[in-house]
Amino acid sequence: MFYFALSATTGPRLLRAWQSARQRLLFGGCLLFGLLGGCALVQGPGSPDTGPPTGFPRPSVPQGAVEPPARVAILYAGNVDVYQRLAARLKKNIGPRAQMFSLAEPTGTAQQRYPSLSAYRTLIAIGPLAARRAAAVADKRLVFCQVFNYQDYSLAKPNTLGVEMLAPPQQQFRAWHRLAPDIKKVGVLTGPGHERLIRRARSAANQEGIQLVHRVALTDKDMLYEFKRLVPEIDGLWLLPDERILSHRVLRELMRYSARHGKQVAAFAPQLLRLGALLSASSVESDIADQVVAALRNSETQSQPQPFQLLPLTRAEINVNSALAHRLGYKTLTDKQRETAHAP
Repeated sequence: MFYFALSATTGPRLLRAWQSARQRLLFGGCLLFGLLGGCALVQGPGSPDTGPPTGFPRPSVPQGAVEPPARVAILYAGNVDVYQRLAARLKKNIGPRAQMFSLAEPTGTAQQRYPSLSAYRTLIAIGPLAARRAAAVADKRLVFCQVFNYQDYSLAKPNTLGVEMLAPPQQQFRAWHRLAPDIKKVGVLTGPGHERLIRRARSAANQEGIQLVHRVALTDKDMLYEFKRLVPEIDGLWLLPDERILSHRVLRELMRYSARHGKQVAAFAPQLLRLGALLSASSVESDIADQVVAALRNSETQSQPQPFQLLPLTRAEINVNSALAHRLGYKTLTDKQRETAHAP
């Protein structure tokens, strides 16, 4: 055992040096944890503390007192504008008990931290990145949206409610048939696991006198191959946002091949009209928010874990490639309204 006598000046200098080394060690540990975590959760400016760390007891509510409403964490990818807008809308609709958290992929210089989600009873995940992060948190109610391949993220489990990503199929096929009355047979390609969606879509198409032909593909190349095999027997393609089989390269090739062979394409986003789609049917932001809030309220009224449910959207935003419609001899809604306005 050694004893040291420190002077009045030496002691404080050694203490400051030890504290500085300790801070560097803690910072290095936090940074390593963030880089190994898969994606970083960034708290927005002015955000309150996220509550006690995991493992610490939550404050108890005094007997007879009313427990405050459960806190809600809204997780979203910060680099996707539509997710950011939807998160802000949800925060406004839910109120002060909701807190937004922006997700970011880790980088070599990332210094973001993971806040604890233990203080939040319910998680709302917007998009695949947020769904993957939320699914890894145990013992939380979960509501997700804007995820097409939800099966791939282990989301189909009890105490989870999802909101469908696609606009209602019946509204899509009704708009397509009204624009192009001669459309009779439509092809659709997906990855595996979408039998429920195809059953609903086939029923909706049949109501408009359209036969739906479904093929399963495993890769983007496989999708292009299956589509080319379908072309001789279909009038058009119902294009879905299955990221497992739809790459940018294959998407452009598919649109070019459709145009060369006179096949119509109904797409899932208006941006695809510029690539040659005849019409697009996309979801409505306010409708998504309404369904998420309804799912949230439904989950909070249940005292016991409930089976997984996927809730449908109720509205579709339809956009038409007017130039292409005119070349094909179709009258757009604007044309019909103009004729009605000038009718005697």
